[in-house]
Amino acid sequence: FPAGFQADTTPRDACSDIQLIDNMLNNGERRAVELYQPSDAKPGHMHFMIYQCDEPIALSDALPVLEDMGVDVYTERPYELTLNTGQSFWIQDFHLRKQGGGQFDRNVVAPRFEDYFMKALAGTAESDGLNRLILSAKLDARQVTLLRCYMKYLLQLGLPFSQTYMEDVLGSHPALANLLVELFEVQDRKSGSAG
Repeated sequence: FPAGFQADTTPRDACSDIQLIDNMLNNGERRAVELYQPSDAKPGHMHFMIYQCDEPIALSDALPVLEDMGVDVYTERPYELTLNTGQSFWIQDFHLRKQGGGQFDRNVVAPRFEDYFMKALAGTAESDGLNRLILSAKLDARQVTLLRCYMKYLLQLGLPFSQTYMEDVLGSHPALANLLVELFEVQDRKSGSAG
């Protein structure tokens, strides 16, 4: 571990990082992520760790996805490790702040945030302003995709609202986004039980 990592990381966190890296190598994974909130973090502040074999993720790839997910990126600290095999391994520590501040439920939000970031980075999920609902409305990838489908349907109907406008309205009213998803899921269950 480089000196900068040793200075910035507690022994307990370093042990956690080592275990995660070991699991990645044993499972043949090339990338892993983790969203966490340090015990001394201010409300709305969090850290997002990206663990990557060989090369770090380019900031031009990571930042737009993170910003679409409703966070401001304050800093990024990259650490290059050299494994016993001579292979390079990177840890990137992003200091994030939830847009608009405020608390979030890490236990609910972190798995959803991590999952969607990986999908958006891989290109298997869209990256746009609706993704901020993962943090603000505690929606998962499927629920965000559902709202995106409705939004695109409304655009095809020729409603006079732009995609950005609809993203902003839902992003400003996360409780409304939750109610829309809940309404669809209730109707879906009813139609499923009727058949």
